[in-house]
Amino acid sequence: MDDTCFNGTTVRISEEGVFVRSQKCFTEGTPVGIRLELPGGEVAALKGTVKYARIIDFLPRQNGMGIEFTEKDDAYLRFIRGLETG
Repeated sequence: MDDTCFNGTTVRISEEGVFVRSQKCFTEGTPVGIRLELPGGEVAALKGTVKYARIIDFLPRQNGMGIEFTEKDDAYLRFIRGLETG
């Protein structure tokens, strides 16, 4: 993994993965590290693999990547389980 960094917005999230809207995308199969800012100021450190990238020239606001997690920290697991029971 190199130091290339993209900013994005999560729009779909689950215990297994996330879709991130981003103007730039990594290619399928790329391993990624994710720093996800959670409510209350906590930060989750995650790792995953890009499962698909969606680039639509005429709808750039819909561009992004589907990422499947390979590693999740305790902060993320507490957050996602709170959504499930909330």
